[in-house]
Amino acid sequence: MTKERISTTVSLLANVIIILVLLSHSSLQQENINDSTPTFGLLTITMPNLTISSNKTTYMCHTFRIRDLIKEQYPLMFEKYSNQIFHVTKYSAILSNPSVTHHMIVYGCPGDASREFSQIETLTNNQPFSCYGRGINVMSKCYEVTFGWAVGGQDFELPNEAGFPIGNYFLQSTDYVVLEVHYNNPSGKEGLIDSSGFSLNFTSNLRPYNAAIMTLGSQLQTMIIPPNTESTIVSNTCSSNCTKEMKGNINVYASLLHMHLLGKEIYTTVTRVNESFILSENRHYDFNMQTFQRLEPYKILQPGDQLTTVCNYNSIGKNETTFGGESTDDEMCFNFLAYYPRENGLTACIGLDEGKNFCVKPPSSFLANATATADNFSKRIIIKRGEGMESLVNKKLEIVNDFLLVISCFAICLTVVFVLRHFFSK
Repeated sequence: MTKERISTTVSLLANVIIILVLLSHSSLQQENINDSTPTFGLLTITMPNLTISSNKTTYMCHTFRIRDLIKEQYPLMFEKYSNQIFHVTKYSAILSNPSVTHHMIVYGCPGDASREFSQIETLTNNQPFSCYGRGINVMSKCYEVTFGWAVGGQDFELPNEAGFPIGNYFLQSTDYVVLEVHYNNPSGKEGLIDSSGFSLNFTSNLRPYNAAIMTLGSQLQTMIIPPNTESTIVSNTCSSNCTKEMKGNINVYASLLHMHLLGKEIYTTVTRVNESFILSENRHYDFNMQTFQRLEPYKILQPGDQLTTVCNYNSIGKNETTFGGESTDDEMCFNFLAYYPRENGLTACIGLDEGKNFCVKPPSSFLANATATADNFSKRIIIKRGEGMESLVNKKLEIVNDFLLVISCFAICLTVVFVLRHFFSK
């Protein structure tokens, strides 16, 4: 075979390689583009057309499993990402009867609450129930404040680097939840049908950090406010013994301060060695304007910090003693802190008598690289923090594409070399 024929053959082979490589590269890109599985959605958790009681104060609850809601409303997304968690990036209140809705909270139930939920569904025929009624003990299991709204509240959007983990209790994310709605109906209205609750923006593309809510405040039974008094201070301290249970520093990016009708001032201070500062405050409290206040810059809490929450009440014009309690006419003193990472913080630190605390840590969440069992216990998966399954697949595709592009460039260079050799050999 002559040199000319060899060069021509090599040149043709190189061009074939280029065409095949480019076609493969194109098909991979097309496969990625044509993947129509959604990566985000909007979940609703609402009361199922509940008839509101004409009683002045009513607390009604309803149970949900978020995993089932996702499967029902987004079957394609659930099928593809069923072995991982999802992140809530924003939530909004849905208000059917704002004039009688005092506040709403979604409580997370750590771990597997299927047994408790099954008992409730049997007792209530899967209908809403009185949250603290006789025979109902689920609230002792479901105590982690996950989403919250109070009078005057606005939409709550998380920072870009964090999301509330939901959808798979095997990975210690929020799965079983209880929606609690406090109805304040002082005029005794009848026949009101309610479907209030929350809408949740969620995604399978996980953000770098899990977010959570920490509750600070006073035990209601300890609160006593005398009548016709311009200023009554109620304070409580989350001690350093409790915060030492934290696994590391946390970033507090928002705070919801909560009192009732007599409240006029509320704030939380942080005390550590050689330092003290205000964490969050509202010096002119308005019961009708209760919303999360953003903290800029974020406040950093450390293990061993002492957190003191102070509430000031004005009872001028009220002729009877006011106690801490669930009714709007009773009083409360709470600070709900939105923070990340969830793994480092606390679920609650409530001040009790004699300087003691009710101190609760969040469930042990999945680590930076966690191995978790799927629902059927038949598959083992590894999820890297901050990445959804789709982003992992896309990254693999990017690596393959880059490799094929390198081969393409090499083939082109090889073709040019043989063409030049053929030209100069004549």
